Amino acid sequence: MGQALLARAMRTSRRSPSLVGIIEYGGGAQACGQAAGILDTRPREKSTGDPNPTNCTVGFGLWCIRRHPSLLLRYVPRVVWSFVRYRLGRIPNVRMQRELFRYLTLVDDVDEQVERYWDANERRIVPWYLEQRRDDDLILSSSPLCIVAPIARRLGVRIAATDYDRELGVLVDNLMYAREKAHYIFDQG
Repeated sequence: MGQALLARAMRTSRRSPSLVGIIEYGGGAQACGQAAGILDTRPREKSTGDPNPTNCTVGFGLWCIRRHPSLLLRYVPRVVWSFVRYRLGRIPNVRMQRELFRYLTLVDDVDEQVERYWDANERRIVPWYLEQRRDDDLILSSSPLCIVAPIARRLGVRIAATDYDRELGVLVDNLMYAREKAHYIFDQG
């Protein structure tokens, strides 16, 4: 079933990278739809304030920072430092991603905010995808499941995403990133 979406993404996507690009190159265009070209990636007017509308981990993080300004001091410095250490090769990607997800442990109303985030951003799904959407479509995302699950439920599609424990701030299973996405497709077929 996942292979059906993969094949349809390669045939119908007018953009690159396709889902294959995500699997092969690992997340340069992450989560929530750019893989299959289903999110509108055209530049937005400055009023939206979302510099990367297709990465829902970053988009939702910015959403939370705007609503919980204390995250600027409690979260941003640590995640920036983790990103620098990752780019210098001092920490692995999985550790940097865990630090990136940490804001989910610092926000009390995550579930409510996720729903509001998707209320505001669901309109970015491009019409051509909605016209051909099928129930066996699959969203493969390195973003935490708690962020991506609501949009998958709204679209009526299946999902495989990173399982992140918000209470403990740890990955429950492997980060659904690059090779893990490929393994999922071939294992779950």
